[in-house]
Amino acid sequence: MFQRIFELKEEIRATLAVLGKENWPIFSNEEFENIEQLIKVLAPMETATRMMSGEKYVSASSVIIITNGLQDVYEEMLQKKLFSDKIKRVVTDMHQGIITRLSNLESSTTLLISTFLDPRFKNVGFSTKLVAERAKTLITNVLTNFIESSSSVETLSNVPIASSEENDEFSIWGSFDKKAASFEPQGTFRSRAIIEIQRYLEEPLLHRNQNPLNWWKNNCYNYPNLSKVVREKFGTVATSVPCERLFSKTGQLISERRNRLSADKVKQIIFINGNS
Repeated sequence: MFQRIFELKEEIRATLAVLGKENWPIFSNEEFENIEQLIKVLAPMETATRMMSGEKYVSASSVIIITNGLQDVYEEMLQKKLFSDKIKRVVTDMHQGIITRLSNLESSTTLLISTFLDPRFKNVGFSTKLVAERAKTLITNVLTNFIESSSSVETLSNVPIASSEENDEFSIWGSFDKKAASFEPQGTFRSRAIIEIQRYLEEPLLHRNQNPLNWWKNNCYNYPNLSKVVREKFGTVATSVPCERLFSKTGQLISERRNRLSADKVKQIIFINGNS
């Protein structure tokens, strides 16, 4: 709204002058300057809102990154002193609001794991090294439990069926089977998890504009266990935006010339539109 007013400020002034209503308020130069500054102040919020409003891409892993970015941006605005006193108060209130409402996001296990598993962020996007280490410990524990449970299932399902040849007293596999029975894999489930996570961290960061799901699809064979954990831990933040979009589509569907549509017919049309 502010952006359109500022872009059309000359047209607005001319229109108000032509209409000549004495009781209509007139924008002063100072108010237009405040509007211009407000556009800059609100731009980061607009960007964050658009990113969090998506339905068809992973957004949960971006929550911590975006929140930390907003805090940094508004701190920078306060330090540079580029705005008038009125706009400074707006920046101060917004910065304080972010701290008050969103300061404990890095205590969320779900968001920590999701952010760490995003190849665009890994352990780089957290506010402190302590938080990054906590995220690494969490995903190591999750991956260890996953490998342990997967290994037990594989052991039960991969029991070989003895052939008639193997049951012979003088089988060619006799000596090997004795060695195999006494063989124990080197390392523990946790060490396997640590090695896989370390290899993941050594990969270069994916560009932030690229799709992390495509990256995991292409690298699932390099990280067989970690990629399966990603399927469980990646997600999209639930917002009211899809509902608002649905209401908007329904409003466009039911018009003055289509006011006799039944409720069931409207549901069917909206369902097809949303799932086509």
